[in-house]
Amino acid sequence: ILVFPNSKNSNLTALQAGGLCHGVNVTVFDTKTVAECYAALSMMDFEAADLAALKEEIDAVIGNVYPVAILRAGKDSVFDGTSIRKGDPVALSGNALLGTGADPVTLALQVAETVLTQREPDTLTVFAGRSVSAQELEVLTERVASLSPYTDLDLIQTESTAFELLLSFE
Repeated sequence: ILVFPNSKNSNLTALQAGGLCHGVNVTVFDTKTVAECYAALSMMDFEAADLAALKEEIDAVIGNVYPVAILRAGKDSVFDGTSIRKGDPVALSGNALLGTGADPVTLALQVAETVLTQREPDTLTVFAGRSVSAQELEVLTERVASLSPYTDLDLIQTESTAFELLLSFE
């Protein structure tokens, strides 16, 4: 059994639950985001016989992912000295605030430009939430393609209301 918790808060629970499953082999991958899980699953060899080697390979894939979530602030707050108003788009990676903006697509473009320059990823996968329109996605993909023509760009439209956009740089 392969488990991808997709939340740092769920990893320990998944490990404990796996330990309670007697008679089966449970492997828990340290995924903290949907982006890491997607990258891992897209690179997984489901016919691999050596589970230890597979885990090592998938852990390397997960470690290569730089996920950025663009979401709306749930309340007025101050984060690392930055004032954020309820409903403002914010860009987060792990515990780091990467920026705030007037709209999610503009903020995603600002973050993408910085990350593409600093990290030079091979792939960028954009997960679009329910509230992002097809027109906004077209603008985003055209601009990202012009910023980094050698980066493979994948777009996945979701029905998620948990985020506006999720950027997965690999």
